[in-house]
Amino acid sequence: MKAVNIILCTAIFALLASPAQADVRYLPESWQFSKNFYTVYGEPELDASIAGSREFSRGDEAVILVSIMNSGKITGFKAENTPEDANEIQLAAIEKGYEIQRTLAAGITAELFSDSTEVEVLSGTQFAGSLREGEVTMAPLQFKIKVNRYAGAGVHKLRLNLYYSEQRNAQVAGNATRGDVDVNFWYIPVNITDMLEIRGKDEAEFEVRSESAIAAGSEEAILVTFRNTGEKVAKEAVARISIVDPFSSTDDQSYLGDLAPGEEKTTVFRIGAKGSATPKTYSISTEVKYRDVSGNYQISESRKIPLRVLPASSLFDLITGNVVIILAAVLVIFGAAAYMRMRKG
Repeated sequence: MKAVNIILCTAIFALLASPAQADVRYLPESWQFSKNFYTVYGEPELDASIAGSREFSRGDEAVILVSIMNSGKITGFKAENTPEDANEIQLAAIEKGYEIQRTLAAGITAELFSDSTEVEVLSGTQFAGSLREGEVTMAPLQFKIKVNRYAGAGVHKLRLNLYYSEQRNAQVAGNATRGDVDVNFWYIPVNITDMLEIRGKDEAEFEVRSESAIAAGSEEAILVTFRNTGEKVAKEAVARISIVDPFSSTDDQSYLGDLAPGEEKTTVFRIGAKGSATPKTYSISTEVKYRDVSGNYQISESRKIPLRVLPASSLFDLITGNVVIILAAVLVIFGAAAYMRMRKG
């Protein structure tokens, strides 16, 4: 469905073709310097469509190809004045040749917009040239887009604004027999909006959770939960982590099996931290390799696992901890003995 806004003004541009040699002028219609022999009815009708694929994955940067067709038609003629002599007969014929250009959409420019944060349009204004009745752009317009990595599946609407000039009237004057003809054109600028649709693919998508910590100089079993937040099952899923300094691991993969939409599984990775590791929270990258519903291998977007490194345990801390435990045990024993004596007394 199109919303059309038309503003009256004078627009000047070169004709694609001229029915006769003439001194062409682009002037307001209010300035009539000759007879108007014909009024022609009809106008351009631009329709835009996406050529090629319109389905994209989350995180994609892609190019949308847009074709534009002018399906406008001349719907009728009306004779305004009857030619009175041979010269006017020729002028009337020349005017009619210009009048039937009424369906021409001249100087088309296009702008693509997204009203959603899930899709970003990266390209600016595109020039489509001029289209006569029944013509299609020789090459599709190219608009680069970026699909948000968290975009939902299903339809995403894009707004295409088209701007062009449309002829509303033409008048001719002069001596046609000598080829001395003046032409007066009246043009208006037109702005229409066409809605285009692209589709986010239904696919598996993963959310990762972990609240693990490890002391510097030690090795621990790290628990990580993977949840399929997408729309499709992930088959034979394998979680993988990428280990970087100051960490090490001989266990960087874990088999998750099949994960249906909404299903989650917790797995274990054994990770060691260098004794020289600075105590702070680090990030470890993880991804999931799986088969999609068509049996093709896919690799998910990389996610980050937070991993907190604690200060290394010192010998003093170990001794102090043991002393506290021993003292607590002694107090419990003495307390129990005192309680038993009181009961016997």
